[in-house]
Amino acid sequence: MTRIAFLFPGQGSQCPEMGLDFIQESPSAREKYAAAEAALGWAVDALSQPEGAEKLGITCFTQPALYTVGCVIADWLREAGMKPALVAGHSAGEYAALYAAGAWDFETGLRVIAERGRLMHEKAAPGSMAAVMGLDPQTLTALCQEWSEGIVCVANYNSPKQIVISGEEKAIDGILPLLKEKGARRAMKLNVSGAFHSPLMSEAQALFESFMKDIPIQAPNVPWISNNTAAAETDPCQIRDLLVRQFCEPVRWIESMQRIADQSDKALEVGPGAVLKGLAKACCEDFPCETTATVVGTRKVMEENGL
Repeated sequence: MTRIAFLFPGQGSQCPEMGLDFIQESPSAREKYAAAEAALGWAVDALSQPEGAEKLGITCFTQPALYTVGCVIADWLREAGMKPALVAGHSAGEYAALYAAGAWDFETGLRVIAERGRLMHEKAAPGSMAAVMGLDPQTLTALCQEWSEGIVCVANYNSPKQIVISGEEKAIDGILPLLKEKGARRAMKLNVSGAFHSPLMSEAQALFESFMKDIPIQAPNVPWISNNTAAAETDPCQIRDLLVRQFCEPVRWIESMQRIADQSDKALEVGPGAVLKGLAKACCEDFPCETTATVVGTRKVMEENGL
């Protein structure tokens, strides 16, 4: 039997019209969106409409919207008879991955990621992020650790050739020319609202830790690969701790993809876009990854898998 990993994309994968075709085709999708609207007090599907484009890019709206789409597509695949051998999510994608793994119900996960998005939007200290291409992870990590003019650190080990750094605005501005001198092919600032996965998220992290104390989490019924450890985590207390730690610690996607490729035969990107498909190829060149961003694409995947 083919072992299929479900990979859930994070912030940055959102796009216009995401999820709308699933709403049209699936009663369970419509139920999910209605439940999300009742819980949040605003219509998630409205963000996928042209008039919702501006809000879709705001962290406190983006994260619940991505979570909802990921859960809807995961349900679609499950209802067709496809069960993942393991799951993983990139940053905010970890929350839909936990839903797909049975660690919590839809409403619980929605409540958690809505609070995560709110805290990251409202409590993030001023800062910035930048994507760096062409420097190996060890070199870039060392350069950040040696930088003494402000806080800067690695936020996302996305692939051997694409890493994201995070920190104070002055530190990011100051280190970018040095990175180019050291061999970076490109080093460019990102349009984000804060220095995510850095020490500048410590206030938001502390508030999230307090919030998470009463959140029920069950042991996943399929392996859930953590961004922090790049290992399958099953203990609810450990999962809770890792979600909190993720505020200030890097996404170790290179190691996570290596683990995923070792333990499955192929992957599906369960959510909008094809960011994780590209990272899968960059991390593990021969490991196949397909997208399920649309109903048409998802049906094609199901047909290819005999469903």
